[in-house]
Amino acid sequence: MMARQSAVRDVAGDLQAAVWSEVHRAFDLRRQEEELTQAELARRIGLPRERIHYWLGHPNRMTLAAAARLMAGMNGRLDCRGRLEPVSGVAEAAK
Repeated sequence: MMARQSAVRDVAGDLQAAVWSEVHRAFDLRRQEEELTQAELARRIGLPRERIHYWLGHPNRMTLAAAARLMAGMNGRLDCRGRLEPVSGVAEAAK
């Protein structure tokens, strides 16, 4: 049971890191192309700049809802395609 919970945390962590990476990449691109600042992004989505700074600086604290708000504020969408990759130990732990 513990191994399965650990595997779920690992998969969730990987997904969270991938989402954060894409949001951060999108912000960097908008910053270069449009000179978008954290303050302007915050204004667009109605939050304090500190919240934007926090999310962009702490990948483990950015929720899917936060990622969606940030992407919407950048007039973008997040294309996240899953793929099944074998993880050793997960099948055995599920039994």
